[in-house]
Formats: sequence, structure tokens, C-alpha cells
Amino acid sequence: MCTDIISAGFNLCIETMLIFIPEWRISHQQDVQDHSFTYIHRINQSINQSINQSINQSINQSINQSVSQSVSQSVSQSVNQSISQSVSQSVSQSVSQSVSQSISQSVSQSVSQSVSQSINQSINQSINQSINHSINQSIIQSINQSINQPRVFSRVT
Repeated sequence: MCTDIISAGFNLCIETMLIFIPEWRISHQQDVQDHSFTYIHRINQSINQSINQSINQSINQSINQSVSQSVSQSVSQSVNQSISQSVSQSVSQSVSQSVSQSISQSVSQSVSQSVSQSINQSINQSINQSINHSINQSIIQSINQSINQPRVFSRVT
């Protein structure tokens, strides 16, 4: 005999079993009749407990697997997002620092070259003016001395 139990998607087949107890082992026929319902009831309870345990274990395993997969996916997504944001911020900061340093170096070099050229031009102009002034003074003194010296004329006969 097979009984279909429709519950949680399970098809359980339960077979009945007949147990024969020889009469010589029973002291009173009344004892057998009185306890038969108790034994059947206990067997039914045992079977029901076994079925319930099996169903509960199956449901718990299914729930645990589903929750585990869901938590694993959620944690994985969260970790990936966190890593992505961290890497993005790090790269952004690194690029920003690199660009700032590059601009700073370029501006510094440009300013340094411009200042250096300006200083060199100023020094060259100052030196040229000083030299020209010195030369002019020397020429003027030479001319003045030549004008102020008495001239001696000699006649040759």
C-alpha cells in the first residue's frame, strides 16, 4: 500500500507492516488487545517525527543555501563597489597630484628661465653701460690732456 502525502513537494510511500507475536509469549490475550492501539500510535508518531525531521532538514538546507548565496552575492557586490570606489579615489588623487606637480614644475622652470634671462639682460646692460662710461671718460680725459698740454713747435732749418 502506498499513501501519497501532498506537502512541501514530497511524495512519501509508507508501507504497513504486520507483526506476529506467538501466543505462547503473551500471558494474557487482553494485554495484546489493549496495547495494540498504543503501539500503532507510537509507530505513527515515530513515522511522523521522522517525516517532519526529514522535511525540516530539507527546508533548512534549502533556506541556508539560498541565504548563503544571497549573502555571498551581496557581500561580493559590496566589496567590489568598495574596492572600485577606493581604487577610483586613489587613481584620481594620484593623477591630480601628478598633474599638479607637473604644472608646478613647468611653471617653476618657465619662471626660472624668464627670471634668469631678465637678470642676464640686466647685468649685460649694466656692464655695457659701465664699460661705455669708462671708455668715454678715458677718451674725454685723453682729449682734455691733449688740449691742455702746451705745444711746442720746432722749426727745422
